[in-house]
Amino acid sequence: MKSKVAVGIPALPEQDVHRFDGFWTVTLVCPNNPSARLPGWTFQFGATVKDGIFRGQRGTEGKPGGQVFDGTIDPDGTTRIFAKGLSGNTNSDPFHRPTGTEFRYTIAGKLEGSHGRASRVDRDCDVRFVKR
Repeated sequence: MKSKVAVGIPALPEQDVHRFDGFWTVTLVCPNNPSARLPGWTFQFGATVKDGIFRGQRGTEGKPGGQVFDGTIDPDGTTRIFAKGLSGNTNSDPFHRPTGTEFRYTIAGKLEGSHGRASRVDRDCDVRFVKR
């Protein structure tokens, strides 16, 4: 009696989610939009990708001015990141919200090699990713 052994087909490099593993610098730029009464700002934060999971942080999680970024990276590089945080000082907050006001938004885009681009789903903001 012969036994059959299943032979796995290796993933193509462009389908291997592990190629995105590592440390990334993320820059978010939201332009000033006077007609929509939206202030502009720019900031950077560091993030780690491991096994298709994206995790970034700006400031201290759970404290005013802190934000966390959690998401997924698909094998084709498609990204979906959920941001949540608490507003910082009322005077420096772009919307002048009371300190500690909770906010959330979503970022969607794509990584390709050691770079990527995305945007906020709810407004015109450019998000750039660079692998370190």
